Amino acid sequence: MKRWIVAILTVFLFAINTPAFATDTPSSWAQGDIAVAITEGLVPGSLQSGWQDNITRVDFCNLIVTLLEKRGYDFDKNDGWKLVAFADTNNENVKKVKLLGIIEGKKTDASGTYFYPNDSITRQEAAKMLYSITKIGLSSVIPTASNGQLIPHVFDDRNYPAKIMDNNMEYSYLASWARTGIDFCYNSGIMAGVGGNCFDPNGTYTREQSCITMLRMNQWANNGGTFSKSSNARFIYYDTATGLYGYKDAAGNVVIKAQYSGDEGSFPNEFTYGYVTVKQGNSFSILNINGEKVAVNNRWNGVFDDVMILSGSRAGVYVDNWKTGMIISLPDGKVTTENSLASNKCRNGWYQYWKLPEQPPDGPNPFKGAQMGYLDEEGNVIIQAQYEKVCDFCDGVSVVFQKGASNPYLIDEAGTIVSKDCGIDFSKYLFGGFAWGKYMVVQDKNTSRKGVMTFDGKSILQCDKNNIHLTRDGHFIAGGDTGLGGGFLYDLNGACMSAEFDQYNNYEICYGRYGFAFSSGNSGNGDGYYRLCDASGGKISETPMGNCAGGPSSDGGSAILYSIYIDPPDNSTGLAVPEGAWSIVIDDTGKELWRTVGMKYANFINGTIRVERIDGTIEYYTPNGIKLC
Repeated sequence: MKRWIVAILTVFLFAINTPAFATDTPSSWAQGDIAVAITEGLVPGSLQSGWQDNITRVDFCNLIVTLLEKRGYDFDKNDGWKLVAFADTNNENVKKVKLLGIIEGKKTDASGTYFYPNDSITRQEAAKMLYSITKIGLSSVIPTASNGQLIPHVFDDRNYPAKIMDNNMEYSYLASWARTGIDFCYNSGIMAGVGGNCFDPNGTYTREQSCITMLRMNQWANNGGTFSKSSNARFIYYDTATGLYGYKDAAGNVVIKAQYSGDEGSFPNEFTYGYVTVKQGNSFSILNINGEKVAVNNRWNGVFDDVMILSGSRAGVYVDNWKTGMIISLPDGKVTTENSLASNKCRNGWYQYWKLPEQPPDGPNPFKGAQMGYLDEEGNVIIQAQYEKVCDFCDGVSVVFQKGASNPYLIDEAGTIVSKDCGIDFSKYLFGGFAWGKYMVVQDKNTSRKGVMTFDGKSILQCDKNNIHLTRDGHFIAGGDTGLGGGFLYDLNGACMSAEFDQYNNYEICYGRYGFAFSSGNSGNGDGYYRLCDASGGKISETPMGNCAGGPSSDGGSAILYSIYIDPPDNSTGLAVPEGAWSIVIDDTGKELWRTVGMKYANFINGTIRVERIDGTIEYYTPNGIKLC
């Protein structure tokens, strides 16, 4: 009954405040929020129509000023905006927003600065402006965003084939200048993604979406600006006095005191899906975000030989002195799948898994007599273990081998056999250990060199290669013609796409972006470099290496991290210097975003940069250099 009353009241308020809706209404999903936004005075009358139209830059400014005035900002008292000038508009709200540093012009020439008031805005432009509202320096009007609300979220937009727009920009490109704003809007709940863990950065933004965004911004501010999806984030910290590790929250508060060691001298594990595995002696336990031991509802009392967290509800564990494996539920720890062990993760999100014998075999090999199948991310069996070997799904199919068979089958994601007719002559070739969908790595029996063939026997890469793998955007990277040679980028038809990669740097940095390096004995004197190239082998950027301190890595989007020693004036050797190496972050156009010196090691962790200093202390940063903790 209460829900019916709320619905009736919402329609009643909607009808009173928006008579024009009879012929010009918001989308059905937006109507409730739009009614509230209008009732709260957040939508000027000039914007109460054309709800599905793309919002213009001037109208977004009108919404911002309406929000700020609603929250108590006095533009009559703070009237410096009257001195702001644009060459193409005299709109007062545009000038007010410019004074506060929320927007900028798009072009400046001898005749002045142009704002382009009637241009549409993109989603990432909206996110940047929304974040800028929190930086006006008046907490009585709008709270300042906390560092915890700036924790990077790794969207999947860059993990899809590029769609080039009229301005020659990739449609899914997350610009470095917008990343902080996007992360703030996501964490604060002010601006959500578009589904599928995508943000759609260059997508358009409508009037109704913009009005709802201002409603959420107002609600966030009314609650003190404290809400954050990342409030449960945890970061490793190092106690220099004890040499042990613990965990802090984004505000720097100790949540789990330093009491854990790393694994064989390395860092302890990072939190995944809200849980972390910690080492206790030679065994592992699972903790929740509060440091409480979980997964104890089993005969091992939550102490395992090893742990792989699969999702927020499942984990794979080794037990009984590494004799067998189980899938357990989280947080209780009940066994959901007996005698099973999760293995490699496939491109479709599934895990390969082993079904182990109920009775452990004699001898040191626990996999003797085991069969393989597929689990989903929740640990549910999707394709029963019935094969001696399974491979990675790609384009909906996978190669599998039955026990004792030399010729494989091709199956689909339902487990149905698509084809038994493999066209590869296994009297000449051995299976090379890897397959992605229909593409199989094969090894020449005479030369032991590797190549790629399709399931039906078509040769893609000749068997004169080594170190072959398939990139996320659908290219092969394979080693050269000699054991010590570098690698090249090939398309799925086997055509070479690039110059030669260095043998130690032949990999995809981020989607469709490839890093490789040239180095020699004299690279410390400046003749080495890191180079970033695109899928056609074209150079995107190039950076002198100096003396390499660590290869490039990426957040999976558009930020790239590499580490080098930069020689001070009194050092010409290119070797390690007392102040440590530099970590430098660039975007994938080669623009430098941030750098720090004095680090021992740095890499990306869930989109965030983790830096270990010379003294062992650990710091976390956003790709734009904002220190989180």
